[in-house]
Amino acid sequence: KKVALLQTRFTSCQALAVRRDIDMSSSVIKLARDAIASQTRWREGDDSDTIEYETCPACYSHVSPRDKLEVMSGCYHRICFTCIRDCVSTQVQLPRGDTLLCPYPDCKKELVLEDCRGIVDDDAINLIIHRKKEKAIPISDRVYCP
Repeated sequence: KKVALLQTRFTSCQALAVRRDIDMSSSVIKLARDAIASQTRWREGDDSDTIEYETCPACYSHVSPRDKLEVMSGCYHRICFTCIRDCVSTQVQLPRGDTLLCPYPDCKKELVLEDCRGIVDDDAINLIIHRKKEKAIPISDRVYCP
């Protein structure tokens, strides 16, 4: 499905299967994903009403650049707001979810929570910040009210 979605945006495109003996986390696959993401920016409309689009490298959806967040934690991936929201909601649902990683495939960089404000629910961000603070306190020093 993802390949077919991408093929619709290219004038010439050929899908090639990856050999089974290639490690999917290899640098070759990462380079290919980065190349696809960097080449999937285009404009639609006439000169007076041109809209620019990008493909999110995490979900391959076509979105406006203003609907994407540039991850400022060192990786600088441009991820759509939907993927950022999904990432935050997944962490909030985990009992001890206190780390938000960039949703780009195989990226291990942590999202800067303050960059997510205005995109995701403030209560969710505050809960993750609270969990981070709680985790910083040694277990023997924690006090809970019944």
